Amino acid sequence: RPPRSTLSSSSAASDVYKRQVNIFDKAFTFSGFNKFPKVSASILENASLFGAKTVNGPSPDNAPTKSAAFKAVTKVEKSLFDIPGSWKTLLWILVILGIGMFIAGLITGGEESLVRTWQAFLINTVFWGGIAHAGVIFAVIWQITDAKWGRAFKRLAEACAGFLPISFLMFMVVFFGSHVLYEWTHTPFLHHGEAVKQGWLNLPFFISRNVFWLLLIYGISYWFIKTSIKPDIALARRLIGSDWGGKFADWVLEDYGEHETEVIRLEKLSRKIAPVLALIYAIGGSFLAWDFAVSYTHLRAHETLRYLVCRLLLEK
Repeated sequence: RPPRSTLSSSSAASDVYKRQVNIFDKAFTFSGFNKFPKVSASILENASLFGAKTVNGPSPDNAPTKSAAFKAVTKVEKSLFDIPGSWKTLLWILVILGIGMFIAGLITGGEESLVRTWQAFLINTVFWGGIAHAGVIFAVIWQITDAKWGRAFKRLAEACAGFLPISFLMFMVVFFGSHVLYEWTHTPFLHHGEAVKQGWLNLPFFISRNVFWLLLIYGISYWFIKTSIKPDIALARRLIGSDWGGKFADWVLEDYGEHETEVIRLEKLSRKIAPVLALIYAIGGSFLAWDFAVSYTHLRAHETLRYLVCRLLLEK
């Protein structure tokens, strides 16, 4: 927080600054953005001194709103959130290239190419979906434990949730390759001539239980992330402008009330959601890991000598 001596002699501006910093501190304590306290506090100071419209509404002074403070806030906002256009183009090219290679692997190269393509897709789905969930679970852990050291990284961890919708679609796509990936879909595992695992390893039950766990985990993760980021988005809009964030911010801030009240309410709600999500993820994540990854390896380990070590580990 900048020294008081740097503030304007105007008592009205000083009062506005004090109220803004107080709200700012509450919001940043909630969100974990105390990584940039000096920068943000100085922005609030300039906002009150130059007459910018900030958290508490219009300044009592009649200074123009498109001032140095407004430019400073906009500059910081863009440096934190904008991806250069050239990088966006490159990333979209890579996405299109990846989809094209996946399709090419399915329709060219024969049976071996088909199997390897589905194998690569399965591993990437489980791995990157797990990374996305790991970010959310880190945020959940910090929320439950109220860990001060994790606040600077909380939003970074929650940003991993941006991949959750994509990973959900990827899991749905995996179901279409089940007959290629999972041999138990057409060749049940036999023990002394009896299909002892067919009650669990059958395709209708496989799809239904995993869709249930995916919807439950992804739905509660979405609820937790939306609850957590609301105050930051609301604060950004009050500091930078009502059009900041576009339609995404409109959607997140739907039915958002008084800022100070919402910060407290959403913090309490986050504390309730976090332990529930942690428990559901521990159970549901185990089901997903077993069904998508281990059930693929398990049957192959029993059917071929090549996977003897894996078989021994699984049966231990």
